[in-house]
Amino acid sequence: MSVQLTDPINFPTGDRRTVAVRPLASLLLDPLYDPARDGVATAPPLDVAARQARRVLAQHQTVSIHDHTGLIGAATGLEVALRHLVAAMDAEVQA
Repeated sequence: MSVQLTDPINFPTGDRRTVAVRPLASLLLDPLYDPARDGVATAPPLDVAARQARRVLAQHQTVSIHDHTGLIGAATGLEVALRHLVAAMDAEVQA
């Protein structure tokens, strides 16, 4: 379902265009990870992925539980490192 809103785009002339807006509920239901959009293109070698995972763990080990921005950065970095590590392990098993 889409809602049509008319907003003034060009304020000096009053130009108005219709813009499709997605409802908030549909934005909240978007998955955090979409394999088609976010998948690992090529798996790194296992030793490289393990080194990267250790580096990211060391980088974020001192983040305070009260630092929301730091926690988001840590979660994002660790999620990427974990996906690369799992992809590298899968590639190693298949080889």
